[in-house]
Amino acid sequence: MTSYYNDKLEKEIRLRVGDLKKSRASRAVGALICLGLLHLMRLQMFAELKPAAQQKGGLASQLDTLLASGKIAEGDSIVKRYLAQGGITAETYLGIGRVYFEHDQWEQASELLHKSLELQNQNDVAHLLLGLSLAELKQYEESERELQTAVQQNPQSDFNWYFAGWRLLLRGKYEVSLPYFYKAVELNPRNPNAQRALGSALARTGSYGLAENYFKKAIELIEQEHLQTPEPYLDLAYVLLFSNQKEPAARALECLRKAITINSKMAEAHYLCGKALLKLERFTAARSELLLAVQLNAKDARPHFLLGQVYDKLGESQEASEARRTFAKLSQRRADESQGMENLRP
Repeated sequence: MTSYYNDKLEKEIRLRVGDLKKSRASRAVGALICLGLLHLMRLQMFAELKPAAQQKGGLASQLDTLLASGKIAEGDSIVKRYLAQGGITAETYLGIGRVYFEHDQWEQASELLHKSLELQNQNDVAHLLLGLSLAELKQYEESERELQTAVQQNPQSDFNWYFAGWRLLLRGKYEVSLPYFYKAVELNPRNPNAQRALGSALARTGSYGLAENYFKKAIELIEQEHLQTPEPYLDLAYVLLFSNQKEPAARALECLRKAITINSKMAEAHYLCGKALLKLERFTAARSELLLAVQLNAKDARPHFLLGQVYDKLGESQEASEARRTFAKLSQRRADESQGMENLRP
C-alpha cells in the first residue's frame, strides 16, 4: 500500500537526510559512521509528518505533547482509553506508534506497529519502523526480518535498503550488507549517508581503496549542500591513516582540520589528528592533540598508546611510561566491560 506516510517519508528524507544535528547523538554508540547517525535519521524521517498525526481528534498530537514533556504514564493512559473504544484502523495504529517511536518508547511503538500490520500487512513504512524499534529492544533476528520485509514490499525505496543494510552492518555481517548499500546508492546516488555506509562496509571487509572513494563522494555531497557534518571527514581520514606514507597522512590531517572546524569537541577527531601528526613526525603538535583527546574522552585508551610513542620521540621517558601504564589500565577495563560492537571502527 502506498499511503500518505510512505509518500511523506520519502519526500522528507530526501529533503533533510544530510541535516545531521548533534542534539541527540550522545546517547548512541560511537563508531565509524557513528551509530548516532541511525538515531538522527529516524528523527528526520518524521519531522514533517505532523499533519498525519492530527487524525482522530488530535490524539497523536496530544500524545506527542505529553511525551515531549515527560508525561509518559499520562500519555499511555489516554492511548489505552482511546484504543479500548475499538474500531481502530491500521493507519491510526501506525500514527500513534510513530509518535511513540519518535520519543524512544520502543515497547509501545512495537506493540502498536504490530497491530497496524495485523490489519494491513502491506505497508513498508510500518515494517521499517517496527524493525528499528525491535532493534532497540535487542530483538535482532526479528528486526532483520521486518527490515527485509520493508525492502521486499517497496524495493524502490533507497532508505529501506539503507536501513536493512545498516542493521546487517551493526551485527557484523559486513559482506552481506554490501548489496543493500550498493542498491541504496544506485537508487539515490545523492544520499551521503548511503555513500558513507557503503564505505564503512567496504572498509570492514578490507577494501580500503574502494571505501576511500565512497567516503570522498559523501564529502563531495555534503559540501555541495553546505552541510556542517564532521563525520564524513573522520571516515576518510581513518582509512587514509591505514597507510604508513606521509602523503595520505597529510590528506588525513586536512580532513581532520575540517572536522574540528565544524565541531571542536569531538575526541575522535583530535585522536586521529594526533595520529596523523605522529605519522608526519610533528611530535609536539601530536602531543597537544592527543592530550586534548584524553581531556574530551578520559575512558579511551587509544590516545595513551600513541602518547607513549610521542613522549619517546620527545625524549620524555617518564611521561612515556605513565602513558603506557594508563593505556594498559584502560584497555583492561574496556575488556572487562565487554564493549562488544560498541566501537565499529575497522
